[in-house]
Amino acid sequence: MSLTVDIQRSLCYAASMRTYSDAAIASAAGVDYSTFRGWLHRGVLKRPRGGWTAEDACVLRAAWILAVLGTDLRAAIDICAARHQAITGGRGWLVYLREPGAEPAIMLLTRPEDLQAAMSYQSRAPGAGTVTIDLARSREVVLRALREPVRAAGAIEPQPEVRA
Repeated sequence: MSLTVDIQRSLCYAASMRTYSDAAIASAAGVDYSTFRGWLHRGVLKRPRGGWTAEDACVLRAAWILAVLGTDLRAAIDICAARHQAITGGRGWLVYLREPGAEPAIMLLTRPEDLQAAMSYQSRAPGAGTVTIDLARSREVVLRALREPVRAAGAIEPQPEVRA
């Protein structure tokens, strides 16, 4: 293993063990702070006992993207919590598949050939739509945002890891 990889892993480990404020987590996840506070107030989210970590921001970012796509927020949080290790580790892709007249399907794919097969299948279905979340890129965005100071309210970063 190279020195660069060892340093990157140790930086990611250090970021995952550190705790962050509500504002920092909301900003890193790409969620407006007032929306985040509303979720806490309504009980959609619960503040962890040990405090928010970078891993929480990774899961919240994926859940937020699914919610924006039309998935119920509570269901999106449950879906992402069930896939916690892959999302926080940045391994694979979270794929949102929608076909006309059917419920959307959300899959976690870890092999490039599986992603290619899913995209190929969806391209042949008339009226179908696919959104792919690159979990490695999403994790990078979260870790970078946590290293930077909190942005001004309303300055939400675009979603570069999402491909329609």
